[in-house]
Amino acid sequence: MEEIEIIHKYQNLIEVIYKREGILSLSSNNYHSSSPNENLLQRYLDIIGFYAQPGEDFLTLHKIFDDLVFLSKELMFHTANLYLHRPYINNPLDTGINFNGETIYSNYQNLSSLRYSMFTNAAYQTTYNYWDKIGDMLAHCFETKLKPRQIDFSKVIEALETEFTNNSNYNWIKKFKETEYSILNKSRLNIVHYLTPETTAKYEHIFNPNDPAFLESWQKRKTEIANYFNDHTKLMLDGFSNILILLEKEKP
Repeated sequence: MEEIEIIHKYQNLIEVIYKREGILSLSSNNYHSSSPNENLLQRYLDIIGFYAQPGEDFLTLHKIFDDLVFLSKELMFHTANLYLHRPYINNPLDTGINFNGETIYSNYQNLSSLRYSMFTNAAYQTTYNYWDKIGDMLAHCFETKLKPRQIDFSKVIEALETEFTNNSNYNWIKKFKETEYSILNKSRLNIVHYLTPETTAKYEHIFNPNDPAFLESWQKRKTEIANYFNDHTKLMLDGFSNILILLEKEKP
């Protein structure tokens, strides 16, 4: 079989998982922010036309949209790969051996377990990057009084609170920032500055090889990551929809 045939078969399998697990992105045919016949790019361009000056500023906002579409598709892909490998992850509880009267559960990591960790690591970075771009977009459209180096999703949302405190779409984004995004970013910071999920899990197992209750919870946390990021693909879409409505309501 030619390599390109393998690539196409792999992509066909990923698309089956998209459908089976209901994984969506901004470019999905069955995702529309308001109506089934809507051209999402055209709606976005119509709205930001009220905020951007012709030329470079408009181009910058167009590029941000392109990045958002790419990043949502990227998380969609990472999430499908998590579902692809999840059924085949090894479980230490299946390999217990007696050692001096005590059962030890070794972690003989297989390929799917390693790939699952790799896609988990990538999914955290992609999701954070998406929301960082949302912050960039809002900072282009609204006055935040933030310096360019200060702009990130959290700071921009906080800077807009006084102006939009009575706006339901802004409040959805603010609540997301304080809940799901806060949890995500805490994990991402640990990954970037300290340890990857793979290394964290490795040493959790090393220090608890004879504790079946801990290892059952440890395995469960790992397998739930696929669902966690599938939820985040939907939060990306809900967030973008709320951003568009906010921009539409508040346009100058």
